[in-house]
Amino acid sequence: MGGGWAFSPRDFLDLGGRPTVDSALHRMEKRSEIRRVIRGIYDYPRFSKLLDQNLSPDIDQVARVLARKFRWRILPSGATALNFLGLSTQVPARSTCQMGETVLTRSVIWVWLLSIRR
Repeated sequence: MGGGWAFSPRDFLDLGGRPTVDSALHRMEKRSEIRRVIRGIYDYPRFSKLLDQNLSPDIDQVARVLARKFRWRILPSGATALNFLGLSTQVPARSTCQMGETVLTRSVIWVWLLSIRR
């Protein structure tokens, strides 16, 4: 496994009951095999040989897990959507996504994650 993906306990409920999954994830967290990003969201860290340390969680992966957990629909918008569809070769400096009527940037999602982690 290469690492760099995020998940929630709900992703493993087909393997066992909720208490079993929670205790397994807790043991893995204690052994530093995975890390808890926020309550109910875990990350299998990706290691950088160059930096000789684990990288920060992939914000897109965490956003997808949150969307699954809360049954949200997150859609890319603006230049990000054009790039994903192959209609533009421009790579936007600031990715945006839309949740209902709200347009979010990566920095907004990251600030929100940091605020609920406390």
